[in-house]
Amino acid sequence: MTKIDLNADIGEYQTAAQQAAEETLIPLVTSVNIACGGHAGNNETMAWTLKKAIESKVSIGAHPSYPDRENFGRQSINISHADLAASLRTQIQTLQNQAEAFSTTLSHIKP
Repeated sequence: MTKIDLNADIGEYQTAAQQAAEETLIPLVTSVNIACGGHAGNNETMAWTLKKAIESKVSIGAHPSYPDRENFGRQSINISHADLAASLRTQIQTLQNQAEAFSTTLSHIKP
């Protein structure tokens, strides 16, 4: 039997209504990519989203991006390869540390 991974980018909300929509979405997918603070998200949203993903028993991945919240990480920015690599490592490590606090692990990274 073929298995399909239904995946969603989450942890990107800025309002209570967006947070409620994400909470409704999480149980409907098999894996999530949690924003790690580059384009969206912060420690609070990462923790909340991790908790909801764990409750729904979905696979959890990191969703790092350009450190550019103004453009939601969707435009190339003038950043050195070294600085971009450091930013991505920091974003992923921040989510990994939170995952460890919840006694869970990350299964993937979705840049």
